[in-house]
Amino acid sequence: MGERPLPPWRQGCGQQAKPPGRTHEGLVRAWASLHSRVPPGGAVVPRTLYLHVGLSKTGSTSIQQTLCKQREALLAAGICYPRSLGAVSHNLLMYMALHERGARRESALRELDGVPHTIRLDQAAADFDTEMKALGADVETVVLSAERCSIYLFTDAQVARLHDVVAPYFDHIRVIIYLRRQDTHATSRYSQLLRGGMMRLPSLHDQEIRYDEAYEYPALIARWGRAFGRHAG
Repeated sequence: MGERPLPPWRQGCGQQAKPPGRTHEGLVRAWASLHSRVPPGGAVVPRTLYLHVGLSKTGSTSIQQTLCKQREALLAAGICYPRSLGAVSHNLLMYMALHERGARRESALRELDGVPHTIRLDQAAADFDTEMKALGADVETVVLSAERCSIYLFTDAQVARLHDVVAPYFDHIRVIIYLRRQDTHATSRYSQLLRGGMMRLPSLHDQEIRYDEAYEYPALIARWGRAFGRHAG
């Protein structure tokens, strides 16, 4: 059997390409063209990504806050918890994977941090590229945590788009999904909504999320397996 082709960023340095357009498809193509990287001294560093994609209500916030607070200590140990996609969580990844078209997603995608979403996502892509290229040769592990991905990304195309965004930077990707029994998850989610002031009866459907789809755990796992490979978990 022949050797596995090297990721593009390991084949040499290249100039950054200008994003071809302010659409999510254009963003992915631009990101894929930005990832040439050779560490200091020219040594090749095999790098693994641990991609935590949820579910929500499974301790995600606690995980993210701990990783955030220990960011410097982790980096000293060769583990990067990036800043470019969010100080605490990396849910910008979810927006990058979503189509910008469609009324159901429009409100969620219109504005991020007070900036039009296309500009904000382009900037995040450039910042992430810069951060990954600046990592030292001793950093072999990167951790990204974006729990919204598991409840917003319902199609193979969306998960594949996320794969195309992150894959060029890594030799190996492991996807981490924490599951919670559906009835206890729904109860916890509804309790949180009530504490936030929501006054409506519980439902498996809300404005932007179809929990009846999100709670199909075998389909959820299979969808991520098709995009990242059966052995990514």
